[in-house]
Amino acid sequence: FNRVNKLVINAITITSAIAGLIYYARVWIQGFYFDQTYPSKVNLSGRTVLITGGTYGGLGFASAQIFTLMGADVIVTFRTTAKATQAVDRLISFGGGGRIQSVLINFSSKKSIRDGAAKIKLMTNQLDFLILNAGISQSKEGGDAAVWMTNYLGPFQFVEDLTPLLVSTALKIKSWNNAEGVRVVAVSSGAHKSATIHWADPFNPLNKNGSLLKSSYGQSKLAQIMHMRELQSRIQKALE
Repeated sequence: FNRVNKLVINAITITSAIAGLIYYARVWIQGFYFDQTYPSKVNLSGRTVLITGGTYGGLGFASAQIFTLMGADVIVTFRTTAKATQAVDRLISFGGGGRIQSVLINFSSKKSIRDGAAKIKLMTNQLDFLILNAGISQSKEGGDAAVWMTNYLGPFQFVEDLTPLLVSTALKIKSWNNAEGVRVVAVSSGAHKSATIHWADPFNPLNKNGSLLKSSYGQSKLAQIMHMRELQSRIQKALE
């Protein structure tokens, strides 16, 4: 009888451990290994996609690759010419050809952001999908201020500069909410779950000795989500 009880207890323990691991993976890894499928048969010919942070091997590059295979015109931002050349050459090898363009933007620089947005508006008269992927988790040189600027303030300014193009595209195709509509997607993380906004001085979070989730990175991810919610509301009103 005791042996049976031990076996039952061991089975419950192992099952609970496995369930806990699956829950952790699903919640904190954000389903990366669970949700890799995508509707590959969708034809996005004639649609324009802009992705920030397309370094080869990263999420931005993977997104650009998928949109390239779907037939979209893809514009990708990079920090350096070397990174742009490496990634663009790879994307062309996937059949992108003349549909792939690149722009150099440093999201820690206001001037670079404005100049980059201006170049993009000269490159295309429509913008169907904007994916905000560029970001950093920490910066040895710029510290918390660089993280806040690169992850939130920079992308915020970038979206502001491109909002007229997003709205004009939505009005042209008469769609924002349905499957054919214009989209703005911010690549976030689970870091926002235990973060707060340091309103007094967001460039210098108070909890210097806190974990990464509670420092400037977590704060920037939370602000990013708040930005997307407000953007949805404002653009929706602009289209009414």
